[in-house]
Amino acid sequence: ARPSPLVALGVLSAKGASGQATGAQYLARRTSLRESSQRFGNNGRALELRFLLAAPSGTVSEAAIVDEQRQHGDIVFLAMSESRFNCALKSLLWFEHCATAFPKASFYALADDDTYLQLEHFELDLRSVGLQENEHLLYGLVMWYGTYDNATMVPHEAWGGWGYSDAGAVRLRRRIERCREAGSSSGGGRANPCAKLAAPSRQTVARGTLSDVAPFPVVNGPLWAASNSLARALIADPIPRAYLRDLHRTPRVRHALERPGGPRKS
Repeated sequence: ARPSPLVALGVLSAKGASGQATGAQYLARRTSLRESSQRFGNNGRALELRFLLAAPSGTVSEAAIVDEQRQHGDIVFLAMSESRFNCALKSLLWFEHCATAFPKASFYALADDDTYLQLEHFELDLRSVGLQENEHLLYGLVMWYGTYDNATMVPHEAWGGWGYSDAGAVRLRRRIERCREAGSSSGGGRANPCAKLAAPSRQTVARGTLSDVAPFPVVNGPLWAASNSLARALIADPIPRAYLRDLHRTPRVRHALERPGGPRKS
């Protein structure tokens, strides 16, 4: 048996058309990542890379993906269906898989399949963190959001910025609160504090569903990781799955899933 890797990296992919990409495009991305990952000596040593796909349904059209797994052995089929709203579920299922397949890895990570992954750089970056035993640590690009809508369950109705501080999210939050305080008495025109808000933010104010919990940080982007102990805490906690279950019940998501051609990118 090989030594436990520092990080188990799951790459989000799909076996057929999903979102804005076709099955052929997803295959091309996996092929490109397989080729580029061979340039790094830590692949298969300090780092184990796997592609994360929904489990095949057994149809004849999916024979190619089964052959791909037989050839490369780097695909993990997860017990789920592909959906734009199941990305977070795929993350949780990957963490569950890692807890069994890579129980002593220090980090469980996720990446998008349309990125170029500098694996040795990634390893050095994670080692520089100085992870302590049983430490809950989240690694990645921090974004700040200034809103959360209690009705739509959307935490980013308006842009908060890529900054490491929450300044952009705070400015947005203050504009939204000025709009809420003005209410219907503000009238129209440039003096209206609601005028410069995007439509979703105005709708949140009008519904009265703005959460008081904000600004708050979100780790997002094409590459992020959770320490072993944090990943296991997320697996054990009922809140993530409860959130996803309730999200699928919102009118907004139900409408998107029922739309001909599937949900739009937004």
